[in-house]
Amino acid sequence: MYSAELEKRKPLAAEWKKKAENLQGKVMFLQERLDEANAAVDSASRLTEWLDLKEEQIEELKKQIELRQEMLDDAQKQWMSLVKNTEGKVDKVLIRNLFIGHFHTPKHQHREVL
Repeated sequence: MYSAELEKRKPLAAEWKKKAENLQGKVMFLQERLDEANAAVDSASRLTEWLDLKEEQIEELKKQIELRQEMLDDAQKQWMSLVKNTEGKVDKVLIRNLFIGHFHTPKHQHREVL
């Protein structure tokens, strides 16, 4: 009687064992997928941190560009102011040297000095 009952239950036990093995394979597959997904999340997290750092660097460089542009604008204004102030003015040293050169040369070379 015991062996007859055991024989009846063997196919059922084999079926449950097969189902357990199948489920264990699915668990392993899902675990691998989970590990891959976690690795992708970690990678995305590192990438996000890297992008944040680059955005901060870009903002800092933009500030530096703005500062240098202001410095350039100021230098250009000063240059233009200097050009406007000296435009039309006669260089006194140059005129003095021309007169001195003119009067120190012999009369027949006066035209060459000018």
